[in-house]
Amino acid sequence: MSKYYKSSHIIIIYKKKFLLQKRDKYKKIHFPGFWGLFGGKNLKSESSIQGIEREIQEEINIKLKKPRYLFKLKILGKDLIVPREIQYFIKNVKKLPKSFNLIEGEDYGFFSFKEIHKLKINSFDLSAISFYHYNNIKKEKLIPKK
Repeated sequence: MSKYYKSSHIIIIYKKKFLLQKRDKYKKIHFPGFWGLFGGKNLKSESSIQGIEREIQEEINIKLKKPRYLFKLKILGKDLIVPREIQYFIKNVKKLPKSFNLIEGEDYGFFSFKEIHKLKINSFDLSAISFYHYNNIKKEKLIPKK
């Protein structure tokens, strides 16, 4: 199996809304101009948790304390040069730090689950948000027990 392109993304929830970033329109990035979760490629020397902590510091200038691991998504396909592995984390925040400042990306916003479906959004991140919403907010049993 080929080497995976490893990245970490985070679902941040504030006042029952999901924080999303509108990605820059650079051709060299995945999903340019789309909305998506904050995060990015892990450095070779760091774990997934270190990767998401660094990315959040770089992208919105906040230090996250103890984000919770949600799941891993492996993406394979003939259109991918290198298969992707995305580690998803979640963090509910009660208050936004004063240091919050968009450093990377065109824009950001807080969106309800319903509003997200009207956006041009990264399909991988939409899948993660949808899984979290139906499994943890709606409490639907998505995965059958053995």
